[in-house]
Amino acid sequence: MNVLLWRSEYGGGSQGNPLPVSKVVAKMLDTPDPSELDIFYQGKPVGHCRWVVTQLGRDDPEVSALDASEKGGEVDLEAAEMSGLIQDIRSYNVNVDGYVQAEGDPRRVRFMMNIRLNREWEWIRFDGKIGIKNQWLHLHSDRKKEVFVLEIEQEETQWETQITFDQFQNPQTLAGQLLKENPLIAITLTPLMGLLDSMYQPGSASSLQASDWAKSWKAFSDWMTVAHARMRIYRLESGQGKRNKLIITLNRAGEIVSINAPQKISLRNESVFGL
Repeated sequence: MNVLLWRSEYGGGSQGNPLPVSKVVAKMLDTPDPSELDIFYQGKPVGHCRWVVTQLGRDDPEVSALDASEKGGEVDLEAAEMSGLIQDIRSYNVNVDGYVQAEGDPRRVRFMMNIRLNREWEWIRFDGKIGIKNQWLHLHSDRKKEVFVLEIEQEETQWETQITFDQFQNPQTLAGQLLKENPLIAITLTPLMGLLDSMYQPGSASSLQASDWAKSWKAFSDWMTVAHARMRIYRLESGQGKRNKLIITLNRAGEIVSINAPQKISLRNESVFGL
């Protein structure tokens, strides 16, 4: 993204027209189209990821498979993704799959995440993996069980522990405990503590829901310019100040156009900015 485009997006002094956060989030979850995003750190490309949301209806055969998975079965995410747009949406599968690669490092760090939400956007199940060849960290949780299961696979060895939702109230203490048990786990998991802690709302495990996050977000309808062409966009913002603000920009169809995160991390839709 060049300087002129950046100023066009955010430098005009106007935030655009305010919208209900729920309207913009619904756009993002209801689109069947995937978003192919290039990842940048300090302006340099470091990776790529794919975001896709699968909508599942009452009569969709995949719903039965998902319900079965809560009883110990497995979900065919590829089949779910092919199910397409559903009118009577009963649940969502949010899938992110990608990699990052440091400059000069031949190794790619792969990451995969799946979050299942019900139609009220309450999260039901979380499943994430991150690692390199022969070395994986796997974190998954069923909300009903009120614990995260943490597994690590290193070549022929495996290790597993459980973390209760309440333990995320003190991420530093938790990281210290994990460091004693397995240094690799602490190093890999620590950057995710903020996300996992945000999934916990004080009070009870039943407070863990995506709809609570909307309280800290603002939404706007606005315009942006790409290569001399104007496009209508929706924008979600969270956080205070330039350093701590997270900005998600969507097109009118609900596809992710760009994400600007703290620590000079950004993601850009390759079909929009790959000019």
